[in-house]
Amino acid sequence: AKVDFFPFAGNLEVDVDNGGTIWVAFSNTGNTISSIFKSEDNGISWVKVNTATNPFLNSATWAPSLINRSGTDANSPIYVFTTYSTQFSKSALFRSVNGGATWTEVYQRFSMTDTKAVASHPNGTVILLDSNLGVVRSASGLVGTFSQVTNGLPTISGFLDFSQNSIVWSGNIAYLAWPGQGIYRSSDFGVTWEIESSFSQVVSWQYLTGVTFASAGTSLYALVRDDFSGIYLRESSGKW
Repeated sequence: AKVDFFPFAGNLEVDVDNGGTIWVAFSNTGNTISSIFKSEDNGISWVKVNTATNPFLNSATWAPSLINRSGTDANSPIYVFTTYSTQFSKSALFRSVNGGATWTEVYQRFSMTDTKAVASHPNGTVILLDSNLGVVRSASGLVGTFSQVTNGLPTISGFLDFSQNSIVWSGNIAYLAWPGQGIYRSSDFGVTWEIESSFSQVVSWQYLTGVTFASAGTSLYALVRDDFSGIYLRESSGKW
């Protein structure tokens, strides 16, 4: 089905746990109108569920699988991170608990921040990768609960060019790919992190520009580009 809006640089998201619902954000050529569209029939028809709080959206990053839900509750939280304003000078994370009908801004940066990865867990934890702050975390996803996390992570020395979907949940373990450093994992919902040393044994990170994750059941995959390009599988033993 054709939608009379031009898509801006953002992700299309399929909610496989809720009947294959598809979500996408669009803006017109002049960035004067922006909306979130939803399809519940595999893309045959689309409904505009909400006109964005600020019409001048520039990008959109959805939490992978929305919330990686454990059930099919249509009112489970949905998250989308955007950059917006007429000068594209603000970044914010929005949350919806009514199927996208309305959205609440729960986290904001008063500067242009390139965030390509947001992940949420059924227990309420939300983690986003900020190009300036690194890891930002909330235990609930509510306003005023987000803070920077540094425990176990590399020192930030400049702009962090995270890849799209470079953070993922595999059960209760979070994995993230830190540019030029390696894969880190957290077993306490993002409070502390440690290097995934087994991955560094098969991939030399000094030549890499990015990693994109995907999870399916107990399987975790990493799509690597550049000198060690390929798809890597994490075995149950922890070996890649």
